[in-house]
Amino acid sequence: MSRKQLSTFNTTNASLDEWTPYQVEAFLVEATWTLRRLPDKERAWVYGSTVMWPAMAPNGFEGYGRGDITSFQQRRRTAPTPKQIDNYQPILDWLQWLPDVTDRRVLFWATWHLGGMARVCEREALPWAKVRASMGVRPGARGYSRWSLKRRHSSSLLFIAKILDNKEVL
Repeated sequence: MSRKQLSTFNTTNASLDEWTPYQVEAFLVEATWTLRRLPDKERAWVYGSTVMWPAMAPNGFEGYGRGDITSFQQRRRTAPTPKQIDNYQPILDWLQWLPDVTDRRVLFWATWHLGGMARVCEREALPWAKVRASMGVRPGARGYSRWSLKRRHSSSLLFIAKILDNKEVL
């Protein structure tokens, strides 16, 4: 995305003077969360063609107010707004700025597994085992330790933040 496109970008904090890695991560989390909540038409068609019984209306005990539904499941059931749908693709295009494909994959899967909640500080842990599993990497694989993934993740966020600031990237 060019600087001109970024200036016309339609998000609340997109006209920031100074981008930080946490702000970049917050935008990426919002984009991956929107992508995660989009309806899957193919899955719905396959499910509809394999089910033999018609769909039944839930009774009073099986509604949204059940006690066994987690907050993650409740947030996942909400549909993304049209504004979120319009904004998620340009934000995910930021990943294309990273020169290494592995860095792109690490950053995407790390933000995907945050569950729609941006981190407030670096001390909050990321689920690196889930990131590694999503990338298809065995747990003991060389170069994919928790520390290596964390280094790739933080350097990728910093790289994108510098590009958004129009600063010199080494």
